[in-house]
This record gives sequence, structure tokens and C-alpha cells, in this order.
Amino acid sequence: MIIDCFAFFNELDVLEIRLRELAPVVDCFVLSEATRTFSGKEKPLYYGENKERFAEFAHKIHHVVIDDYEGLDQKDTWSMDWGQKQRGVDAMLRHCRPADDDLILLSDCDEIPRADAVRQFRGDWYGDMAVPLMPIFYYWLNCRQIGPFERCAKWVTRRFLRACRDDLRAVRTGRIGCDVTQGGWHFSYLTDVATKIQSWAHSEYNTPAIHDPAHIERCRQEGIDLFGRDFRYEFLDDLSYLPECIGQYPERFGHLIHPGFWPNGKREAAL
Repeated sequence: MIIDCFAFFNELDVLEIRLRELAPVVDCFVLSEATRTFSGKEKPLYYGENKERFAEFAHKIHHVVIDDYEGLDQKDTWSMDWGQKQRGVDAMLRHCRPADDDLILLSDCDEIPRADAVRQFRGDWYGDMAVPLMPIFYYWLNCRQIGPFERCAKWVTRRFLRACRDDLRAVRTGRIGCDVTQGGWHFSYLTDVATKIQSWAHSEYNTPAIHDPAHIERCRQEGIDLFGRDFRYEFLDDLSYLPECIGQYPERFGHLIHPGFWPNGKREAAL
């Protein structure tokens, strides 16, 4: 069995891309979403309110609502971050009861594994833990950060997770495991940028200057780092690297590609 266990905030488009990419290889999606943000503010259950959009995948989705914050410091964004995600893992273990050799994909919703890479890892069986290497994209599906790939998502067997005492933080911050090249994509800040900044664990970036609408739009249009870091981005006009469903459904996902980089100004031509 292959289980995809991930935390969801409000990324509805990204969620659909994830489900379409992984549905052929995943047996169960365990989607956890909380009634409070990492900064402790009440929030809607965005998946719960939009389930009809994902009806074709409903038979594979186990929806976990995180509404118990006992033992978490709601004034500490990192306590809320790891605590909520750990509750999602705990719920996955109770619901799926994975066997020792079952594969569990652990990530945030916007860290999307490549289905072919999951197949290859499962087939070749490199060991009990893998680190999918993912390029990072900001603002648009075709705005890629220049630099090393991200190594945050982890793929583990139930046996490995048990050896880590089922501790998600120990797994995701660990440095062991074989690298999986072309392991997926990290699509961040594609929509509703200000809301995410005001809600996530990195409270040091939650400032009026950073979530100013004019600043956000300039960064999106020019490929500038949102937080003033020394990161560089490039707009790509070759979109063959994208998940296959992007090209299959241009009417659903074309708005996530920077319009200045559609060949001939037409999104269908780009996809």
C-alpha cells in the first residue's frame, strides 16, 4: 500500500494537481486540515467546504480535521505547525494501519511527489527512507528558484516511521535517506499570498511591508524574492517539466502560469 499523508491549508488548485498526479499510484490520501492557523487564528475548513470539486477522488481521500490543540502552545507558531502535522500522522496510522513495508509519503500539500518517481522507488526499493529532490517554484508554475533542490519531503516505510517513534519532526528534519532525483515539485505561494504569510510558522516574515499588496504583486510579476532574501528566480517557457495534468486541463490550471511566458500569448500553446 502507498499512503500520501499531507497537511492542507487552502491551496485548492495545488490540491487538485496533487490528486491528479498521484491518484494512479496512491491507495489512500490522508488530508489533514486544522480549524486554526499556525498563528492561532480561526480558519475555515477549505477542503471541507469544497469537497464537491474533488468528488472523483473521494473514495481515496481520508479527511482529518484537526481541532484538538491540547498540549500545544497556540502562541508559538512552530508548536502549532509541528503539532498539527503530527496529529495528521497519528490519524493516518489509526485509519490506514499500514504494514511494515507499506510506503508513506510525508509532506505539505504544495510539495508534490512525481508519480513516476514514486513508482520507481517502490519498484527498485532503495531502502526504508527516501528524500525526493524538488525544485522550488514561487508565485507561478513557471517561476523557478535558481539553486539547489529542496529536501523537505520524505518517503518512508512504516517500519522506518516506527523506528523514529512515529515522530514526524524527527523524520522530516533527519539527514539520512537516499536522494530521489526529479522527485517532484514544490509549488509555493501560487495564490492568496498574503493569507499564507499571515498564517504560517515563520512569524518573522509576517510584517506589513511583506504582505503589502503592491509588494506582493511586484514580486509575482518580476520574479523577486518575497522576503528580501538573496534568492533568484527565473521564468521558464518550456513547460514540459510540469505535472502531466497541467497540459491535460489548461482551462483549469492555465491561470497559474505567468501570462508573459505563454508562446504567442496563448496558454494552450504553452501547454
